[in-house]
Amino acid sequence: VDVTFDVTNTSKTDGYEVAQIYVGEVATKVYRPSKELKGFEKVFVKAGQTEKVTIHLDSRAFKYYSVADDRWVLNKTSFDIMVGANVSDIRLIERIDMD
Repeated sequence: VDVTFDVTNTSKTDGYEVAQIYVGEVATKVYRPSKELKGFEKVFVKAGQTEKVTIHLDSRAFKYYSVADDRWVLNKTSFDIMVGANVSDIRLIERIDMD
């Protein structure tokens, strides 16, 4: 899954933002955190400008390790992909279905 979004610098100073991608399984069958950090990228944005960012998530970003099965498991369910500056500052959410 490629997650693409824009980062805009609304200040008058050039700067960096660390864009973070979190994944949360909507209807989990086992205990999992509601948000798991799965990707991030440090982005330089000039003052008043916007940069397009793409972060790739491989299939492992949606899996959990099952001790009982001794393997990585992907539940066929929905996942929320969340983009933010940190775990408490989520700015975009998109739901996807894994078939």
